[in-house]
Amino acid sequence: MKKRLLVVGAVLAAFGFGFWLATLRSSGAGNAAPKRPAGEMLASNVVAVVNGHELTRAEMFQRGENLLRDAQRTEHLVFAPEKRPEALAHYAKQALRTWIAKEVMLYGAISAGVKPTIKDEQDAFGEIKRVLAARKMTPEEFFREGPLDEAVKKRDFFDAVMVSRFVKDHVRSKIAVTEKDIDARVAELKDLNVKTTKPGQKPRFHTDRNSVRALLLAERETIEMRRTFRELFPKAGVKCPFLPAFETAEGVEPPMKANK
Repeated sequence: MKKRLLVVGAVLAAFGFGFWLATLRSSGAGNAAPKRPAGEMLASNVVAVVNGHELTRAEMFQRGENLLRDAQRTEHLVFAPEKRPEALAHYAKQALRTWIAKEVMLYGAISAGVKPTIKDEQDAFGEIKRVLAARKMTPEEFFREGPLDEAVKKRDFFDAVMVSRFVKDHVRSKIAVTEKDIDARVAELKDLNVKTTKPGQKPRFHTDRNSVRALLLAERETIEMRRTFRELFPKAGVKCPFLPAFETAEGVEPPMKANK
């Protein structure tokens, strides 16, 4: 998740500023990705199309290279030189899945007429600046470095702001947790602590109301995100002849995590 946040500059998250506001993709301005008319055959160098936006084979592998380098830098990934093509193919596939998921959510944002504010963009820029500071890197360096073109990275960044605003307005806004919900979960977790905690051990589950509220909100956001994603997916015109499994929501979405 952290890798995806860094690469697209937001969240998915889930699912990332003022000076790029003029490149709003829905207006057709700026660095918008090529859009293919519905029903037209895909070119041989195109691996996926979502809502008419194309991902070329070259860009897929550039995105995979970015993820591979990030794994080497932050996760200390090590492999034999002869295994590099295999590693790159793995991360290219991961990059393809991430791109499709992002484009599906972006389709939702565009369809809903989402228009991020300058503050949305500034807040997102501040967050990526904070994350990059831990790596001794500035946002400017991040956008310039690596195999992926700077204009593509900036477009990804703005796309993520769009998606984040969409999630806030059309996903998170539907989620609610009542005091009764919290009471029930607190009781459940306390019972689990009694059953699973051995003498001398700290309880496994936090049972303070703030922690339980956050847990319930996170669980329900995950469920609502999945519901929204599955609703949007068939409408977004996803085509992926390179990997047909990714032409289904089930093939792209991450697996559900256990609630506990």
